[in-house]
Amino acid sequence: MVRIGRDVLYGAVMLGFGAFLLWEASDPKYRSMGVGTPFDPVFYPRILLYIWMAVASAVTLRGLVRREAPPKETHDWVKLAVITGVIGAYTFSISFLGFFFSSVLLCGTVCLFLRVKQPVLLVIFSVLFPLATWFTFVHLLALPLPVSPWFSRL
Repeated sequence: MVRIGRDVLYGAVMLGFGAFLLWEASDPKYRSMGVGTPFDPVFYPRILLYIWMAVASAVTLRGLVRREAPPKETHDWVKLAVITGVIGAYTFSISFLGFFFSSVLLCGTVCLFLRVKQPVLLVIFSVLFPLATWFTFVHLLALPLPVSPWFSRL
């Protein structure tokens, strides 16, 4: 019986999911949403999906090439459930808090949950990363992001 390694399994699932999302992102309905802007709304996500698929391919290949038995690892299902719940709350809150504030809360919560204790890293990942992403979308790519009705002037 052939045993499939963890890297092969995870890489193949990531590759399949990325391929599905890339297929969905190629739907013409998204191109019509970006009329009047230099890029359609799925331009940046498509770039991320190509990177995602390259990483998934590398993980799969590493699992196929590796000859030694991988170490026995335990899965932390509670941590996975909490992170999934936090991302779900982020998805829900983005419509009334807007992209920036929701992203600051998401990144800060995930950093604290993953025990990032260095203040400089916390600020970089919690505030500067969402700010840089917002600036890139809104000012460089001219793609609007969800804005909170309370902070619509930002």
